[in-house]
Amino acid sequence: MKLYDALLRTAKMAAIIGLEQESGRMEATAGSLRDAVIKGFYLDERGRFIDSSESDCSSQGVNVLALQFGLIEGDARRSLLAAVEAEEWTCRTLLSLNLLQVLFENGYKESAYRILSREAFPGWGYMISKGDRTVWEGFDDIESHCHAWNGYPARLMAEYIVGIRALAPGFKRTAIEPYLPDDLTYAESAVPTPYGIIKAGWYKEERGLKLNCSIPSGITGVIAFPEQANGVVTIEQDGEIIKALSHASSVELETGEYVLRIKYSVTEN
Repeated sequence: MKLYDALLRTAKMAAIIGLEQESGRMEATAGSLRDAVIKGFYLDERGRFIDSSESDCSSQGVNVLALQFGLIEGDARRSLLAAVEAEEWTCRTLLSLNLLQVLFENGYKESAYRILSREAFPGWGYMISKGDRTVWEGFDDIESHCHAWNGYPARLMAEYIVGIRALAPGFKRTAIEPYLPDDLTYAESAVPTPYGIIKAGWYKEERGLKLNCSIPSGITGVIAFPEQANGVVTIEQDGEIIKALSHASSVELETGEYVLRIKYSVTEN
């Protein structure tokens, strides 16, 4: 049995549990499956999962899935996460989405962005450097040059660079949490939802940031400020300041179009 198949079964079981929390039997079954996966594929001496019961290979992608599905916790998880981040990028097309999600969501945003923006082979920037305006099916120049399944950097940039992410089904509660790479001066995105289109864009200013956001009716936006922000944050609507916050880390906004001006620490370079 391959670990990939076992992890998919674990994920499906977890989804069922989420829908049927009252079912103790399902929870117990999922727990037993998780324990069996750990017993069969996790090597304590290496602190890693192996790919198969018939191989001692321990690929980056398989361990990314183990992290994403929450198979281990505590120091073991932190150690595996650091090891996955430090090793050479080998996931390629199939599991690179999972790798980047794990890095962005677990404190390695800079590492994830380096993969997204790299111009060397393999990478999406390499495709651009070759003069192509569409995304290849894989990173090797041997397949289709216009293939949607390798186009998830667009999604990742919307979710983690602009920072628009669902906190509840249907984006009814939505996070807008920008990540500001050194080599970008602005980023914009629009995400369709059942309630309408959420729009957000950030623009670097001297010792600060301007953040525009449009929140459709029926959605609550949770706007998270960059770590540099420790001064006054002003929120404008229709050209007028409607709120000023001091030393805040986030704010909740209901329906409307807003301009937030976020000031940075005077010690910020």
